[in-house]
Amino acid sequence: MSKISNSFSLAAWLLSPLLILGLSTVLAEEQVFAEQQPLAAKSLLLDITAAGDSWVAVGERGHILLTADGSNWKQATSVPTKATLTSVFSIQDKLWAAGHEATILSSSDGGASWELQFQDMDADPIMDIVFLNKQQGFALGAYGQLLVTKNGGQQWDYLDLNEVTIEAEFAANDDSEDDDENNYAAALEDLGCYETLECHLNAMVVMSNQRLMMIGERGYGFRSRDNGKQWQAIQLPYEGSMFGALLVSDECVLAFGLRGHAFRSCDFGSSWVEVDTGTQSSLLGGALGRGTVQLVGASGVLVKGSRTSLKLTPETLDSGIDYSAIVLDGHKRSLLTSTEGVLVNDPQANQATNQAGGNQ
Repeated sequence: MSKISNSFSLAAWLLSPLLILGLSTVLAEEQVFAEQQPLAAKSLLLDITAAGDSWVAVGERGHILLTADGSNWKQATSVPTKATLTSVFSIQDKLWAAGHEATILSSSDGGASWELQFQDMDADPIMDIVFLNKQQGFALGAYGQLLVTKNGGQQWDYLDLNEVTIEAEFAANDDSEDDDENNYAAALEDLGCYETLECHLNAMVVMSNQRLMMIGERGYGFRSRDNGKQWQAIQLPYEGSMFGALLVSDECVLAFGLRGHAFRSCDFGSSWVEVDTGTQSSLLGGALGRGTVQLVGASGVLVKGSRTSLKLTPETLDSGIDYSAIVLDGHKRSLLTSTEGVLVNDPQANQATNQAGGNQ
């Protein structure tokens, strides 16, 4: 995965250090637990999700943080891993977190305590974990790694995309009819990065009618029409990595990533239209509000706009640090994970503070 800034790169950090690919599915014989650290709330945190009336954030060294107000954070007391956690997902009263060493954790008490469901010490990092319901879930990540469960995570199995991928679909090249066949063959050959487990899978989107979409490295991704039983390779009109994706409407997916590039598809990935984000900072996370979309990324960038028109406007937050994920709290306030913990971004409070300062 390419670096997103000249200094520190969250996208590169997520996959570093890279581990040797393995297919062992044995849990670690001796469980280790994340240490309780007074500054855990200020450490590198990579993802965040709402869990009922609270929020749960995950990050380096197995840190899992909980908050009820977005400002006061408490570290989970029982987390059986020290692996970096890159993703957290909630559905109803269940939580899952995943990350390096193919670690997958689950919680049934709002994130206060966790159980180790899966860990492969020789495997590569998981970048995203998604559940369709409380039983069926997917964990996807580096070098085409894809794990599936059908029983809420009691058992996780590796899925070889080569065995369940049908013929790739790529947009036709209209430049030269004589070269169409050759261009298609070249594009299909380039798909070898998945066939040899070289391309990273970064995010999954769940759509209606059993449709799923995964996006990843080098402008490639996959789509499924049957909840993941079979997959078809798709291609975006950009050779860089897409780090995240959002379902902005029933039929439209917004993918975003390297150097501020973003694309919308409203035909299940058959074609893509570039969306102007107004920034060249890489975009790593996003969230949807009531009619709005917000994206965050490197160098403090925050991109906001209408989820219908996708007319987006960038701004730079005062901190200027790298942000990896965002969750919205009501209409205005948002919580952003970063290299320095969680930032509460409240435009109304900021405006009030600025006005108060101006009156002094």
